[in-house]
Amino acid sequence: QFLYFIGVLHMVSQKVVATAFLVSIAVFFAWDKARLQKQAAEALRQREQHRALRPPTMSLQTALQAPTMAHLSTLPVPSGTHLEASRAPAQSPRPTNAPRPTLTPIDIGSPANVSSVCPLPVLHPEKFAPVMGWGQRKRFPPCIPDGQSLFATIGPHADSLAVKIDRSNCSQQVKVFAFHELEDSDFRRLGSTFDAEARQNELKERFKNPARFGKRIEATGSDSTVFILPKGMPFAVAFCGSFEQLLITAPRPKRKRQLAAPPEGAIKNMLHLMIDSTSLYALRRSAPRLVNWLESVDRKGLSRVHSMKHYHAVSCCSPGNQIPMYSGNMNGEGDFFINSEPKQSSHDWLWNMAREKLGFTTFWSLDNCPDKSARDYHAFPSVDSRVVAPICLAGVLLSHKEATCLGGKFVDRHVLDSVDNFWEQHASSRKFAAVQLITPHEESEKLLIEVDIVLSEFFQRFEAKGGLEDTAIVFWSDHGINFGKYASTHDGEIEKMFPFAHVIVPSSVDEEVHSRLRSASDALTTPYDLYEVARSLLYFPAKPPPFSHDPKNPPLPKPENSHIMASFQKKLDPVDLTRATLSPTRSCWDANIPMEFCTCIPWRKTTEAKYAKFVDIAVDAHRKLLANYTAVCEPVRFDRAIGISVQVWPEEYKPKGKDTAKRMWMKPNRDMLRVQYETATGAGHGVFAATFSIDKLDPNKFDVAHVDRLDAMAKKCGVTQKVPEQLCVCR
Repeated sequence: QFLYFIGVLHMVSQKVVATAFLVSIAVFFAWDKARLQKQAAEALRQREQHRALRPPTMSLQTALQAPTMAHLSTLPVPSGTHLEASRAPAQSPRPTNAPRPTLTPIDIGSPANVSSVCPLPVLHPEKFAPVMGWGQRKRFPPCIPDGQSLFATIGPHADSLAVKIDRSNCSQQVKVFAFHELEDSDFRRLGSTFDAEARQNELKERFKNPARFGKRIEATGSDSTVFILPKGMPFAVAFCGSFEQLLITAPRPKRKRQLAAPPEGAIKNMLHLMIDSTSLYALRRSAPRLVNWLESVDRKGLSRVHSMKHYHAVSCCSPGNQIPMYSGNMNGEGDFFINSEPKQSSHDWLWNMAREKLGFTTFWSLDNCPDKSARDYHAFPSVDSRVVAPICLAGVLLSHKEATCLGGKFVDRHVLDSVDNFWEQHASSRKFAAVQLITPHEESEKLLIEVDIVLSEFFQRFEAKGGLEDTAIVFWSDHGINFGKYASTHDGEIEKMFPFAHVIVPSSVDEEVHSRLRSASDALTTPYDLYEVARSLLYFPAKPPPFSHDPKNPPLPKPENSHIMASFQKKLDPVDLTRATLSPTRSCWDANIPMEFCTCIPWRKTTEAKYAKFVDIAVDAHRKLLANYTAVCEPVRFDRAIGISVQVWPEEYKPKGKDTAKRMWMKPNRDMLRVQYETATGAGHGVFAATFSIDKLDPNKFDVAHVDRLDAMAKKCGVTQKVPEQLCVCR
């Protein structure tokens, strides 16, 4: 009986297991079907959420009454600053590089003229200037100690290089160590942030001691002033006692290639230069020399400067903005995105495209030894000549150091001198150089001021040598200040999404190209669009092949595996701004900006009672701004409020495929309120708008951001200050 019972139990258990297995399969397929349906519904919801930003078509009269017609934020700018020329009438063909007729410049401080789909956020960071000390130069220790002078130079010697010593500047014993650039074999492809930190520590240890990474060179000649460097070693460190001097030349390509002459009408060279962590606002407040140089270049006419005044980041951090700019590929933070970086050999990289497909000689350098935040493209892009190893003498995480010197010079002077050297070596060749200046990656903007000095000097030298006549320059940043006190404020959270971007193109290029780039200056643009612009200028005058990614690149991570950009999953569709005109209703979705980082927040009308008091506050602020001009301006007599509108910044969103909401990466802690009002008819009549920044938790805490005029000003009244001038109605 016991055995019979065991047998029956065994048969029953088999049937139960089989039934359970079939049921589990059925449940899995039902769950998977529901999951796919949910994902499809969520994708539709995401698209509709972006489309909801598009306003209905309005008549002119309706638009004038709508709150979205109020002036947008004006950005602080040094007095007299002008960057971009206004659109000129069509000119007759002129000789190559002949200056164009003088055009009236446009004030780059004026807001981007975008539609209400993506209004430029209202910011007033100037209130933080006294606390942050922006624009005030710090006294860094000199790179050459008192009583010491530069004592060594590097230059050609027969078929090699040699370091020559000036004994009048060094009477002590001299030691010279030669070293070479890091080879591809020095790196392995990163797979995680742990790998990046391990590489940082390895480089840090390697470059602590010149005897470890370099080769000691003995002097030749009776006076011991010449040190001949071995072939393949373009860098040297020379010591005069304890004073160290770094000597750099751009490494020569290891392989010789037959380079075809550029086609007729082609742009010969391209310089792709980035300053890290610098917003358009920061460039204007802490880099006045660069702004003035850009102005002067556009006025002189050999090149035109196209300032992208609504250039928008697509990620919080460097890789998520740099990889789209350099390769047209999406990327972000974390191990999943590290693994999805395009391969070193991918034709998506601009330098590979320029080198392999178009015959350019290519160069890369940056002013920070690859640290734990760096990616493979920072360390070993496949270019003909790169300068990375010498910067490792400064250690890693340079941007967080007080020391700005390296071997007798400010570190960025070394980088820019190597660009000069590369340009001279390959004077007759087509050249593509990509350079990153990461030093300003700090919140005080003190190092940005130093970069402003050395970079403006570099650009002036470049211009004096005629470099602008045959070179396109993409001058840009990846994001704004990303950490520290200001970055955590409402203005800082938003400002970081507005890096600067300028495209400088020789005036000899077709007028149609300039016309299209000018029309894009006020539009919503991103790194994906600037990648297409660079690609188009490399191929110019030919049309580049259609946009497509290298199929050999690793796949992107799934949205649910990314701690940011989880809402973004669509086919990238950048626009070549030299050949197409952007839609005036372009949204974040259209521009490939993930929702986590989208600043396109529409204004909506409100009648909430708690905002009614701001009408009186607006009129009072208006009167105070004109208090010193009562002799020439009519008194402000309030007539009626036209309307009140608010811009409420979202705090969360619902990622694709998720049931729960997720906090926005940006965390603005203030909302914006705009009051439109009209003053009494007759003398002094006008239509105005006051914009307030209001604390999300306490509406009684607010700042007056701007008071603007909406109707046309009949005439000027002799008021010299910009804000009172536009508010004044002449007596």
